[in-house]
Amino acid sequence: MGWIFSNWEVLLGVVVTIICSILGITFIERKRDGRSKAIISSLSFGEIIEKIKEGAPAQRDQIASVYNGIIVKWETRLSSVTNKGRNKFRLCLSLRTSTTQLVFCDVARKKYRELGIASENTKIIVQGKISEIDPPAIHLVNVNLDFPEA
Repeated sequence: MGWIFSNWEVLLGVVVTIICSILGITFIERKRDGRSKAIISSLSFGEIIEKIKEGAPAQRDQIASVYNGIIVKWETRLSSVTNKGRNKFRLCLSLRTSTTQLVFCDVARKKYRELGIASENTKIIVQGKISEIDPPAIHLVNVNLDFPEA
């Protein structure tokens, strides 16, 4: 029993790995030609936050870090756009079901010029890789945006 308490971080890592295997969470799929293709997770924003909140307060940061690198795709609404230097916009997106669940990401101005005139609550499908979770916010990198109503 003493080993479990002194090696709880190792044990937690093993448990998380097993759970990810059971849930079928995979990060990269290899094509026949050797190139890789990212797999989009079916996890919702709410599911991720709920799993983190289920953990003991001292373990929540470690649980949250397990989700880093997972690629997600969610329907959101534009909350705000701020300039981040000359070449980027920082977006704050809210989930369509909640204004307290926020997604933050940086995107290239040249690629998404329409954000310069987009209205608040514009529907945006965001796809990206989770880089950080700080409930109630999730930060994404390597983002692609789709504007279905445009």
